[in-house]
Amino acid sequence: MALINCNECGKEVSDNAKACPGCGNPVSEAPEVKINTNTTKNINTMALVGCLLGIVAWLSSSFGIIGVCACVFSIIGLRKFNPETEKGKEFAVVGLVLGACDIIFTIIYTTCKVFIASIIFKHLLQWWPY
Repeated sequence: MALINCNECGKEVSDNAKACPGCGNPVSEAPEVKINTNTTKNINTMALVGCLLGIVAWLSSSFGIIGVCACVFSIIGLRKFNPETEKGKEFAVVGLVLGACDIIFTIIYTTCKVFIASIIFKHLLQWWPY
């Protein structure tokens, strides 16, 4: 049993009492606990940035630099993703796939470019008069 002060007269009243014995003011019950029923979820920012970087990497010729950044942000977004409070896991997956495709495309493009350049250089050396 705890004693609380009456809101009207200020006398001490038992928390089990329904009204103050001094003035008759009803004793307030425990305050209602408000439950947050807000079901909106925030978008995972890292996942969104990873997705946008993946799109930019795919549309630009960044030689894999933006693709690597897209992969890094997407992985961070996936690792820190909380399904109870966030949405947008798909953004991270799309960013990771586009970033990885950009890196693979850059490796293939660079390898082919070097290979073709070495063939051309080899043929030029054969015909070049010393």
